[in-house]
Amino acid sequence: MKIYISDISGFFTEEGVKTLLSLASEERRKKAERFLKIEDKIRCLYAEILLKKVHPDMTDKGFLYDKKGKPYIPGGAPFSISHSGKYVAVMVGEGGIDIEQIKDVNEKVLERTLSNAETEFLSAEEEKTDAFFKLWTLKEAVAKAMGTGFKLAPAEIECADKKGIRKTIDIGGKQMYLSVFDLAGYKLAVCGETAADGYETIVELTEMDIADFGKMFEIMGKSFPTDERRSKEEQKKLFENPVYKVYCVKEKEVKAFIAVWEFECFVYIEHFAVSPEYRNEGLGSKILAALKEMYNKKICLEVEPSEIDMAKRRINFYERNGFYLNEHPYIQPPISKGKKEVPLMIMTSGAPITKQEFEEIKHTLYKEVYKKHS
Repeated sequence: MKIYISDISGFFTEEGVKTLLSLASEERRKKAERFLKIEDKIRCLYAEILLKKVHPDMTDKGFLYDKKGKPYIPGGAPFSISHSGKYVAVMVGEGGIDIEQIKDVNEKVLERTLSNAETEFLSAEEEKTDAFFKLWTLKEAVAKAMGTGFKLAPAEIECADKKGIRKTIDIGGKQMYLSVFDLAGYKLAVCGETAADGYETIVELTEMDIADFGKMFEIMGKSFPTDERRSKEEQKKLFENPVYKVYCVKEKEVKAFIAVWEFECFVYIEHFAVSPEYRNEGLGSKILAALKEMYNKKICLEVEPSEIDMAKRRINFYERNGFYLNEHPYIQPPISKGKKEVPLMIMTSGAPITKQEFEEIKHTLYKEVYKKHS
């Protein structure tokens, strides 16, 4: 059993809808078009796209629904999907999953959905709304595991007693395990054949809007020495160049960005940085994995020689993520007027490069990025 979640708030735009429509199956596109709100369309579309990323049996045809309304892939492993607010969650394995954004709940809802034992449990809880959503998401997850939805009244799916949240529940004579996870403002619940010990966050890169340039430049200033970055005006002007793209991970603000040049035979990462408050959380590795998934070609980048500890750590980070250090001598020309040239090294994805391949990459960078002939 594996559990995955993804924050899709970066897609909550008209452009985001267009991007997801281009990636979704025909059936999923038809389903999404029934929704009026853009957020509902996006959640619907992305559910299938996340499943394609994580399910070994998923194809471009998408998935089907059985007579009870439970999704399935013909001949494939079982799975469950849920989405709420800015999150989409997928469980690959037997059981059910549910994620819900925490909101205020009135007493009539409590009366309709809780058993007497659950009501007794809730009355003893200090944070009643929080406790209710633990119960509600578990009920949803169990209902999905049953494959019936709420044909049973929610109160009949009892997930707690006066002692607390149950750890297991019987479904058709089979013991299933219950797990609940806290996310900021959300609850994630799983009903599975084993107890869930965590979940994997799937990072999605979205093309950065020019409106977020200020935050990008702020992160850049905290991450790169002066001679490895342009002036604010020069950097912003690059957005007019169709070969230059900036992708980001964003919630309320940009958490990280990766700026690339898309050339015919390779992609060049010019700047890649995570905002200091989000470092050491594994975000950088997930961004590189997402970038590799986007481009079916070699990716290269520049690093400082491993003469200081910081440079060694940076090289080690890229090596852990599938990049190779090439020993060919390389000088970064001045990135703009008044800047100094910088002795650097080239790292490439997949495998080391030959001297000829290095010269071709160097020639392209000198000509297109630094406006200098090698």
